[in-house]
Amino acid sequence: MKCKVFILILLTIGILSCQSEKDPTASPSENDTSSTAETVEKTAERTTFIVNIDRLRMRETAGEKGKVIKELEKGTVLFDEGEVSDFTTRIKLRGITFDEPWLKVSTADNTVGWIYAGAIHLGTTPDSDLAKILREKRLINLFGPAGAEEMRRYRMEFHNTQTAQDVVEVYRKGRRIREDFVDMLEEKIDAYNAQVQPDLFWLEEALPGFVPQLVAEGTIYYLFEDYRQWVEKAKATKELVDDQFVEFKIQAFPMDSIEYFFSAWQIQTWDYGGSSLLGRGFHFALLKEADQLVQNNHPLATEILEVKKNIVEDILQPSNTFWESKDKVLIEVDNILEANLAILDKNDKIALKARREQFDDPEGNGIKMNERAGG
Repeated sequence: MKCKVFILILLTIGILSCQSEKDPTASPSENDTSSTAETVEKTAERTTFIVNIDRLRMRETAGEKGKVIKELEKGTVLFDEGEVSDFTTRIKLRGITFDEPWLKVSTADNTVGWIYAGAIHLGTTPDSDLAKILREKRLINLFGPAGAEEMRRYRMEFHNTQTAQDVVEVYRKGRRIREDFVDMLEEKIDAYNAQVQPDLFWLEEALPGFVPQLVAEGTIYYLFEDYRQWVEKAKATKELVDDQFVEFKIQAFPMDSIEYFFSAWQIQTWDYGGSSLLGRGFHFALLKEADQLVQNNHPLATEILEVKKNIVEDILQPSNTFWESKDKVLIEVDNILEANLAILDKNDKIALKARREQFDDPEGNGIKMNERAGG
């Protein structure tokens, strides 16, 4: 398998080499503006990499035994020189073991040497053939051949959606992959023993529709739904059901249209917690929207009901504190109960009525309200 990968790399490099036979040392005439424009364009098209660890060693030859000719700081931009080692090396970087080749690169000051592929971002050309090959190798390393293949099929389906039903199906598939892979990442990465976390932000290209972020004080990676991407997928279809769902989710995460652990009905006040915003109308507005979508037999009704469950739990959670005053909290709970929403089942309504009685006497029931004013 490794042999096939590197044959593909070498074929790609050979094709690229044949496309540029001009002497790179030739200088265009000062009056030759077309030649200057062509040079700038070719420079912009060069595959670039970005160093993602401090003091990355550039070597005279590929491999750990190669003579060190320069140390590169994190963030250094490198240019692909079109050569890849015919072997890989297993190296542990920031808590994760890579098994990648060595790349011949050059720096802005024209220093040429070899660097380890596991220590670089894929740069400004994530769709280049070499970047795709390296990304696929990293996926196999993290999730195994079957996992990498599953993600490859997902990417193809994501980019080929044409109908709302296509969007629904690929969205659900992406969520399933996300949950499985987040668990695998926790097992694969020795995060708690790494002083600095590995760079896995390239997963954004590997799993479109989602964005990787470090959470839990920078110790764990999580893949959050990126509704900015789903909006574009929904706009491209003729139907409206996918647009309605994405807009609903954006209402739940309005700040930057990216899913997070804290939603529109909550305010984060410290790393691991915050207060409910019950009393501001977010709970009621989203429950009404969810009710309308579910009553219209929305194809993503199951996912909409998940949001309903989270909203109700936010009201009922005994340990929750509330940002707004008692009066505002009571008004919103009454609005929810009086609306007689079909999305709320019998148990929901019984629990909300009991909670409403507790809100009448917050101090007697150990409920902290008006946290906005300091409790």
